[in-house]
Parts: sequence; structure tokens; C-alpha cells
Amino acid sequence: QEGSIPIKLTSGFFIGLSANAQQVYAGLSGWGGIGIINKPDFVAGKNTWRYIDSTKGMRLLNVLTVTEDPLGRLWFARTSEGWGVYDPATEKAVTYRIPAGETSFGAGASTLDSRGTIWLGGNHGLWYCDAKKKAIPTEADMKRLVHPWLPVGEPIYSLKIWKQFLVIGISKRLLLINLDDFYKYGANADSKGDIFPKVKYLNPHELDLSAEIEQNIFIVDRQDSTLWLATNNNVYNIDLQTWLNLPTYTAKPTISLIAGKDSFTLQENKPIDLAPTSNSLQMQVLYQTPDNMPRLIQLALQAEGDTIIWSAPGIDHSINAFNRQTGDYILFVRIFQSDGTTTTHSFPITIRRFFWQQWWFWLLLSAALIWLIVYLFYLQKQKQLAEANAKRITAEAIAFRSEQQRKLTAMQVKSLSTQFRPHFILNALNTIGAQLYDKPDVDAVLGQLGDSIGIIFRNAQEGSIAHPLSQEWRLVESVCSIKQMEFGQSIAIHHQIPEELLHNENLLVPMGILQIPVENALVHGLRNKETGPKDLWISAFIDDDGKICFSITDNGIGRKAAALISNYRRNGVGTKNLVSIIDLLNQNNTNPITLHYDDDIFDEAGVKSGTSVIICMPENYVYDI
Repeated sequence: QEGSIPIKLTSGFFIGLSANAQQVYAGLSGWGGIGIINKPDFVAGKNTWRYIDSTKGMRLLNVLTVTEDPLGRLWFARTSEGWGVYDPATEKAVTYRIPAGETSFGAGASTLDSRGTIWLGGNHGLWYCDAKKKAIPTEADMKRLVHPWLPVGEPIYSLKIWKQFLVIGISKRLLLINLDDFYKYGANADSKGDIFPKVKYLNPHELDLSAEIEQNIFIVDRQDSTLWLATNNNVYNIDLQTWLNLPTYTAKPTISLIAGKDSFTLQENKPIDLAPTSNSLQMQVLYQTPDNMPRLIQLALQAEGDTIIWSAPGIDHSINAFNRQTGDYILFVRIFQSDGTTTTHSFPITIRRFFWQQWWFWLLLSAALIWLIVYLFYLQKQKQLAEANAKRITAEAIAFRSEQQRKLTAMQVKSLSTQFRPHFILNALNTIGAQLYDKPDVDAVLGQLGDSIGIIFRNAQEGSIAHPLSQEWRLVESVCSIKQMEFGQSIAIHHQIPEELLHNENLLVPMGILQIPVENALVHGLRNKETGPKDLWISAFIDDDGKICFSITDNGIGRKAAALISNYRRNGVGTKNLVSIIDLLNQNNTNPITLHYDDDIFDEAGVKSGTSVIICMPENYVYDI
């Protein structure tokens, strides 16, 4: 593993001679790094190898290529791992690895040109660096040669210097870069000022490789300029000088355009207008050269304002665009000429807009709309004037009816309220009449009755619908005392009302909202129960919605059984009036008061009984009508 004492391997990926031809360099597999041996020992088969391994800063697993620079330093690389430089003066190697984020590229092929530039090629394009500088190079010193033939992701397998040319084997193609032009005009411009350096290529009609070029296999026969190369299934030789001596011709394209049923021939930089319905385009690039050889090209159809997206280089010279929107387009054609230059040509195409997409149509339409709006505004003003009096009269009538309805609702509430005020008194007097002859503590009942009558009549004098909870609780206590005396203390009353609620004078409740359900529980539910305990539970609590809730529960005979008894039918006016009052009050409140009944909540020896009433009311309930 990396950093360990390396195991010296006899297998490897690369072998070559030093600049003085006195040493042999080998790129080894595993963590073997670089092996160095004197040429005579190598020829004699002696094992006198010296190693540049992890002890000297080598951090690449498998070295695929080694090249010596003008200062005697060794450049090494691996495609997926990175690259580095070994300086024999310090016997130290500096390694830049892709997995560690120290570099953005690696290489599987490398070479040195006559001007002291190191070239590295792999899956990340073609990179170069001035290797004459004494400082150890870094990632910032490396530059990438940009060209459509040298994209990231397409592997460069072999590099070779021949005369003033850099020979490149990439995928299934052979490329030549004239380094004289490269150094004269720069990396980003060729001799004609195009955006790319000159790159000559053999198109598939001239060199049709059936497999990708193998790694580091270029051999040039300097006697006849023959380049030998190999794939995994064949060996080829190409006479480079003969290739370069062939005449070159510049292809000048025209475009054959079929749009719907119409056909056109487009000339460069000459716009053409198409009908809005002619928006499906079939385009063919046409040219004729004396050598009758195809040119590799790239195509792009750009809508106005969009980014150019080029097709991959190839010999397919057609492009189709169906159902395009109306607007302005440019067909760009990039031709890789036979002399290595790159020319770009543009063909403007306009698909005319429909009449309703034209500016003058909208101007006319806007003018018509403005006139129509002004006319309608005039008519509307006349109609408004004509309707003004009718609306005023209608508004006055609605306001009058609303006020009358409000007064009627208030009268209904007060009427219902006054109906159940004597209801309590009448029940109390009946109780006293029944107990007057044999109950000496009738005076206590009369005292509580007087207190309750005082509360009721003060409420009546003030014309109030609601009163504080503390007063309502005194009515509840009074009715409980009176009924207990009437029933001979046979009913157990349990209550749990928080003191902070009873002492809150701002907490108003409709009069009778607790007294009436409590009285119903005593009179109709518990009074008619013949066996078993008689219990009444009264409690108050705050629910999850922040509402104040009251629970009144009894284990009496239940509402269904009580409905069959005459006194229930005769004395049910209190509950009806209370429900009617709450319904009227709820009309003016977003959050209403709610009453919920649960029946048959107890099971005594198989007999269902009992009733529970849950009354919930929100805070800040409005009683004004």
C-alpha cells in the first residue's frame, strides 16, 4: 500500500531511454514507481536497477509514462491518479494526486518537444508546461490546450514528437499539431486568427481504425517518415510526410434548407425569412472541394439569446429542427479544414411571427381597446348616475331593515331571558310549598331564594343577557340547596370549580347556562331514580383550544326515561329558551358557545343511565346584539 516499503516488480507499463541514451527508464506497476538502469547493464541483463519509490516521494500506484525534461528531471503520470516530477539533484519526487484533490488531471502518455515543453495527455485533455524553469512545477503552471478534438473524457493514448509536429493518438483518431504555428500564434489562435490552434486529422475515409489506439506505441521511422501505430487488433503505418505534402483545399459551405413544402439554398451571412407555419426545418451542409474528401464538421442551431450547443465532430452534415417557435435563429457550421485550421460560418434564419405576434397588431389592438374602455367608462358613468339614487334608497332600506332586525333579535333574547327568570322562582316556591308544613329549616331556603331573586331582578333591571360566573354559581348553589332539602338530602353533589374562574368578574356567562342544566339533572334525572346512589358532578376546566368548559354529569335515569315522565314534558321550557338564546348570540360570534350531551354513560347492573352536558365558551365572547 502507499507509504509502505515497495515490492520491486519486474512488470510495468512503460520503458524508454534517457536524453543521453545512457540510461533506461521503466514505469513499474504497483508501488514500484520508476526503475532506472544503465543501458549496458540492461542490455547485459544485469539486475542493477535503482528505484524512485515511496521513500523518495513517489505516491502513484502504477506509473504509465516517464519523460525526462531539459533539467534532467523525470516527469511521471497515471491517467486516473495524477502526475509528478522527480528531481535527481535532491533525489526527491513531488506527486500531485487526483484522489487527494491536489490536481485535476492525470496522464497516460507524455513527451518533450524541442523547445523544452512537456506534454501530458490522458482522459482530461492535453496539458503542457514549460519545463525549463528550475522551480518544481505545480498545478498552476500547467495549461490545457483547448480544441474540439481534445475534449475531456476522450482518452489520449500516445504522444510523439516528429520534426516540428506533435503527433497525438486519441481514441480512434490520429492528429498532428504544427508546433511552429503553436509557438508563433499561441495556444488559442491559429495562423488565420480562428479560436483554435491548427490541428490536422485523417478523416475516417483516410484512416478508418476499427479499435482504439494502444498506449505509448508510436514509432517513427526517420528514414522515410513512416509512423507505426497499433490497436488491439491491427498494426498500421502512415507516411506522415506524404500526408503533409498533399494539397489542401478550403471547404466553403452552403445550406440546403427544406421548410415544409418549400426548398431554399442559404448563403453565409444572408438572412432568410420563413412563414410562421414553416417551423420544421431540415438542413444539409453542402460543399465541393477538388479532393472530393469529406470534412469533419460541428453544427449548432442557436435561438436568439440562447447559448451555442455544438454537436460532436463528425461527417454527418445534416441537422433537423421540428416545431420551432417563431423568432430569430442562426445556424452555425464549424468546419475542420484539411490544412488543420478551423472555420466557423453562420446562416441567419428568421421564422416570421404570426400577425398577432407583430408589434403593429398590438398597437392597433391597444388603440381599439383604449377607445372601447373610454366608451364603456362613459356608459358606466351614465349608468352609475342613473343608479345612484336607487342604490342610496336601497342602502337606506337595508340599513333600516338591519336595525329593525337587530332590535327584534335583542327583544327575542330579552324575552326568552325574562321567561326563565320566574322559572327558577316558581320551582323554588313549589318546593317551599311542599315542605312548608314539616320542615323547620325552610327559613334557610327562603334566604337562598331571596338571594337568587335579587340576582335575577338586578339582571332584569340592567337589561343584561349575561352576568359574572360568580353570580351564576350562586344560582347553582341555591338550586342545589333547595332540591336537596326537597329530596331529603338523598343526592350527593360534587363540584370542582377553580377559584380563579369564580373570582374573575370579567368572565361573563349567559344567565342560566349552568343553573338550568343543573336543575334538569336534579329534577328530571336524579329525582326519578328509585334505587342506588344519586350523584351530581359539576366541574370547570380549560380545553386544548383555550375555551372555558363546564361539565354537568349525573347518574340519574337519563333523558330518554325522563322524557316519558309528565313533569319533564311540562317543565322543559328552561332548556328550550336557553338553547334559543345561545343560538341568537352565536350569530354575532365567530367562535360559538357549544352544548354537547352524552347519554347512557353509566351501566348499573346492565341498565344504561346517566347524562353528561359539556358547555364550552370562548374567551372574549360578545353579548352585544
